[in-house]
Amino acid sequence: MIALPPTKDKYERKVFAFLNNMQSDTEVKISNIAKKDNIDKFTETVKYYMRYHRLKGTIPWDNNIEFSNDYKKVKKLSSFWWEFF
Repeated sequence: MIALPPTKDKYERKVFAFLNNMQSDTEVKISNIAKKDNIDKFTETVKYYMRYHRLKGTIPWDNNIEFSNDYKKVKKLSSFWWEFF
């Protein structure tokens, strides 16, 4: 199980759990899962999650989470190639 970063509030825990439970090769439009008033908070929370895993050296990198180029979607990449290590 992937460790969760330290959280400041219930919202962060909810976002972290969502990211950990995303299936590989899943892309989600942020506006479909975050309330309009929370889109910036959601985006910053995902960035924090990614930085945490980068600093901890989690393999795969950033726990396989990435943003689309316009930051409107979040995706969990396939971890297939990590299975060879």
